[in-house]
Amino acid sequence: MSPFATLAQQPAISIEHSTLISAEDTSTPHVESWLARNPADPRNLVAVANATAGHVQSETAVYFTKDAGQSWHRARPFGGGAYFHGTDPCLAFGPDGTAYYVNEDHETINFFHSSDKGETWSSPIKLAGVDHPIVIADGTSGKYHDRIYVAATGYTYTAQGEQGSNIEFAVSDDGGNTFNQRSFLVQKKAADTHLAFPSITDLIVAPDGTVVLMYSIDLQAADGKLPSSVDYLVMSSSNGGRTFTEPHHVATATAPTDDARSIKTASFAKAAVDASSGPRRGRIFLAYQDLVDGWSRTKLIHSDDRGQTWEGPIAISDDTSHTDQAVPGLAVSDNGIVAVTWYDRRSDPKNECFQGYLSASLDSGLTFLPAIALQKATTCPRVQGNEVLHGAYSQVDSGRHVYTIETAATRFPNGGETQGLVGLESNRFLLAWVNGESGVMQLISTTARIQAQPLGRDITDRLKTTVGLPQWDPASHKLFVTVSVTNTSRNAIRGPLYLESELFGSVFGELHPVNAFVGNLSSGTVWEIPLRAGETLLAPGETTPETTLRFEVQDTTQSVPSKVGDSRLDLVFRIFESNGR
Repeated sequence: MSPFATLAQQPAISIEHSTLISAEDTSTPHVESWLARNPADPRNLVAVANATAGHVQSETAVYFTKDAGQSWHRARPFGGGAYFHGTDPCLAFGPDGTAYYVNEDHETINFFHSSDKGETWSSPIKLAGVDHPIVIADGTSGKYHDRIYVAATGYTYTAQGEQGSNIEFAVSDDGGNTFNQRSFLVQKKAADTHLAFPSITDLIVAPDGTVVLMYSIDLQAADGKLPSSVDYLVMSSSNGGRTFTEPHHVATATAPTDDARSIKTASFAKAAVDASSGPRRGRIFLAYQDLVDGWSRTKLIHSDDRGQTWEGPIAISDDTSHTDQAVPGLAVSDNGIVAVTWYDRRSDPKNECFQGYLSASLDSGLTFLPAIALQKATTCPRVQGNEVLHGAYSQVDSGRHVYTIETAATRFPNGGETQGLVGLESNRFLLAWVNGESGVMQLISTTARIQAQPLGRDITDRLKTTVGLPQWDPASHKLFVTVSVTNTSRNAIRGPLYLESELFGSVFGELHPVNAFVGNLSSGTVWEIPLRAGETLLAPGETTPETTLRFEVQDTTQSVPSKVGDSRLDLVFRIFESNGR
């Protein structure tokens, strides 16, 4: 099938730009990211990750941007220093633009807040909890507007002295200055009759103000060593977290039981809610990992009744390789597009190195577009640059004192157990994810755009395409080609138009489109051809303004001519109208 026909019928995903978030400390591995966007200033975002800087103390790095991810700056903790003490970071914004940040530090939850867009932070408030804290603020216009919720896993003991975990839940109505804290003991019997206890999965606020708390329970394998399956459950509160419903079962997922694959696929499931004004407003989604034919895959389920019942699962990708996926990210845009990210090892038959992947759904989680890789190279956690001390842990086990030392490479071969993803305007998403192409796992922000509608009819025969003389910049290895389109038909054509190009031959080597709307030259690339400002129709005989197609030469080993005019550059164009206009 022609790539033109494929793109004409199928929406797609494009990468707009990527920025190194952790540029101030490129020798320190960064893992386990989180990302939050300021509703009062959409160009302001805050990202956070574990920073394994070679210290015994676990640490996290906080970064902020005020230009929608074009540039990032590292924030310093209250009292000075390079990092925040703690691990398991999570972020959220309140509706007034106050940023909230939590982490776990020596079996205590630290809570910080920032009133200047993440640039400076308060001293920590100590909350109860020992693992994976989640913070969220009520951004609705309801009774509990601006209320802050924090949930974390805590320790508890049975009357017989058996140690397990419980849910620690805290509420604040004064911007996080004080909290009301409570503990929930949610337990069940595992198959071997031992008590199984909860681990916090995620926490969200639905558009009507309902608080939805999700947690998981690991069911032990026959040998009692590693979980063979995970039960996901949900509770909801309609009174601001004062009381919750009885737990409802969400899904059961299976997991690898060998040590090597278990730590590579260790992930926290991610929840999100559709807060758009569309027909699926209030739909809740959960992305999680499950074994398919023995290999970990990312799946999605959804609920339209605040978690009481669930539909699915839907497989996010059709990958059939004998490798594992892990660490889902999940977000819903302002217009209801659902995006899912994960770390994918399909390019490495040894199942060691991963790439960031992204897919999206235009029908509220029922089907997904073909997934795209965020990077050409792979991230290999077990390399020298990541052999940096992550932390040291001591405990008493059966009367013995056990001291454990780990590195970023051994502790986080999965890139961490969370990754950041938020929706932007205009069908766009921003990711904060782990990229190790440099040999050190770093924190990267990537902006992706989802083409919300398929391309319409092929109207090439109604138009004349004029291509200017290509320009070559040998210093930057970039090629520039201008294109304009003239309406040669008798009728006006509604814009914008979309130009699709396929490369058949070039003396320049491998060309990569820099400013394409979607696609790449191996399968067809699409550019948007806008009309003149303020116009929606291209009249008969009228010509569009020139659009510049920009390419970057990836392979410069070939001999590139100093002038483009006499060189060979074969491009074939098709023009499509926009569907649904």
